[in-house]
Amino acid sequence: MTIIWDALYPWIISGLGGFIGAALLLPTKLGEVLVKFRSDRKLEEFKSQQARDLEALREQLNHLGDRGKRANELEFIAITTVWEKFIEAYAATDAAIMSFVQIPDLNTMNGDEREKYLEVTELSSAQKEQVRSAADPTEMLVKILIWRRIANAGEQIFLAHKAVRKERIFLPEDLRLEFMRMLDIVSGAYTQRKIEHQSPQRNLRMEGMTKFYDQGSKGVDNLATMVRTRLIRTASEAGA
Repeated sequence: MTIIWDALYPWIISGLGGFIGAALLLPTKLGEVLVKFRSDRKLEEFKSQQARDLEALREQLNHLGDRGKRANELEFIAITTVWEKFIEAYAATDAAIMSFVQIPDLNTMNGDEREKYLEVTELSSAQKEQVRSAADPTEMLVKILIWRRIANAGEQIFLAHKAVRKERIFLPEDLRLEFMRMLDIVSGAYTQRKIEHQSPQRNLRMEGMTKFYDQGSKGVDNLATMVRTRLIRTASEAGA
C-alpha cells in the first residue's frame, strides 16, 4: 500500500496543481474578455455618436447655405425694386420742373373741336370744366397739366421713399445711404417747383432745382454703377 501511494502521490499533486492553476488563470482571462467587450462597445457607441454629430453638422451647413442663397436673392430683389422706384421718381421730377408743355391752342378752336380734344385727355371731369369755363382755356390747360406733373412727381417720390423703408433690411448700407441722398436732391427740386407753381408771385430763394440740375445726372450715373456692381456680385454669390 505504501508503495502504491508513493507512486501515485506525484501524479495527484501535479493534477491538483494544474487544476488550481487553471482556476487561478480563469478570472484573469475572463476579465480580459469582459474589458475588451466593453471597450469595443464604447468605441462603437463613440463612432455612432460621431456619425450622428457629423450628420447634424452637415444638415446645419446645408441649411445655412440655403439661407445665404435666399438672402442674396432677397437683396437682388430689393435693389432692383428700389432702383426702379427711384428712377420713376427722378424722371417724374425732371418732367415736373420743365415748364415746356406742347398743346394745341384751344382759343382758336370752336366748341365742338375743343370738346373732342378734352375727351381724349386724361383730365378729370372737374379739370375739364375748369378749362371750359376759363377766360383763357389754353393757359388754364397748361397750368393743369403742369400741376398734374408736379402731383405725379410727389407721388413717385413718396413711393420711392416707401420702397427704401420697406426693403432697407435687404439693402447694403452704402446703397441705402446713396439712394436717400439722391432722393433728398429729387425732393428738394419737387418742393421748389410745387411752391413756385402755387405761388408764382413769391420771390423764393430756393436751390432745389439748381441742385437737381447740377448734381442729379452725375449722381444717377454714379448710383447706377453702384447698383450694377452690387447686382453682379449678388447674382454670382447666389449662384455659387
